[in-house]
Amino acid sequence: MNKAVVGRTVLVTAMAAALSACGGGGGGSNVRVDPPPVTPPPTTPPTTPPTKPPEPAFDAHLTITQAGAARTAGLDGTGVRIGVVDSGVVRNHASLDGRVLANYSYLDGRTNNLNVDDVVGHGTAVAELAAGKAVGGWPGGIAPGAQIVSARIIADQRPADDGSGNGNEVTG
Repeated sequence: MNKAVVGRTVLVTAMAAALSACGGGGGGSNVRVDPPPVTPPPTTPPTTPPTKPPEPAFDAHLTITQAGAARTAGLDGTGVRIGVVDSGVVRNHASLDGRVLANYSYLDGRTNNLNVDDVVGHGTAVAELAAGKAVGGWPGGIAPGAQIVSARIIADQRPADDGSGNGNEVTG
């Protein structure tokens, strides 16, 4: 056989052996096995913060009724008396102080606290919207110069009726 052919065969065999030893299967101590890939934990989608419905503006009653135009014309309710037929009106409320002329009650004193002007609070809120003066962040009512006369017909406790009006203090 030819020396050149034998030399090439030995060379090719040696190279093949050397290359197979580098492939990681040769048991060499310097060979590192990569750890299996770590799957990241599933991400939770970001939660949308709860949204609070917008509050109506404190001056919505003035905008809706166009009270600004009346005030610009010098009309503020001075000389006018407004009757509030509701749950009563707190006479010494900051926005109504000195302008509640009378509080009449048409309720049974045995089942309602007649020592308190407005147990429920609704009549006072109505009076403020109608004629309250500006106090703090409250811009005042529609006619801040008006006076209030209150007729308390709404009981301290809800009547047991079906919404027809039967069972309230006025109709019996």
